[in-house]
Amino acid sequence: MEKKTAIVHAIHEYTTHEMSQFLSIDDLETLHENIESLAYGQAELYKPVRSKPDNQIKSPSLRHYAWNIGERLDIPLIDRAKFIKTIFPHELENATIEYLCKNLRDSVPAIIAIDVPENGDYHFSCMQTSADSDN
Repeated sequence: MEKKTAIVHAIHEYTTHEMSQFLSIDDLETLHENIESLAYGQAELYKPVRSKPDNQIKSPSLRHYAWNIGERLDIPLIDRAKFIKTIFPHELENATIEYLCKNLRDSVPAIIAIDVPENGDYHFSCMQTSADSDN
């Protein structure tokens, strides 16, 4: 349980780091609540958010984001796809769950990159780089 708490904390930090440019403060807070629901298997509590009209997040970044956090939580691809489709219905209105599931870890250019955990480590490489440069 202690490790899961640490993983969820790392995901919250990563989410703020990656998503704050795209979301209002209220929507970012809702996304954090959705992460808790994802982590503890409460999909019925998901609430949709919408990215800022002047800085909308695109499908590739959302797919990569869902893959990255789902990988740390060891969540099946289908549940990652359902999560991101439910949370961002406007941005993903033309994407099916099946498409999202098959393309979460694609290699298309995106602002949010795929972040493969090394040797089971749940930390995010983009967070380690920024933390290292602060020292």
